[in-house]
Amino acid sequence: MNNEERIRIASQLYDARRTAKNCWPATWKNKIKPFKDIIKQTMEADAIDVMPAAIRLAAKAAETVPHEGILFLAAAVDMVEPE
Repeated sequence: MNNEERIRIASQLYDARRTAKNCWPATWKNKIKPFKDIIKQTMEADAIDVMPAAIRLAAKAAETVPHEGILFLAAAVDMVEPE
């Protein structure tokens, strides 16, 4: 993966967070907290970093509730770089 691809993916992840935040502006922190908690639990249980944990969880969640996959990614961005 080259730098241009990395920048494009990072931009898409930030867009996912911005979109999710705009969907629930008044309750964003409460909405995203359970997703952050699950990511942290996965990180600890599997000894992996934030993004691998979030990607794994997002893929699994997207199988049943697609918007939850986006929320896992948005939560990961928020964990790495809070606003």
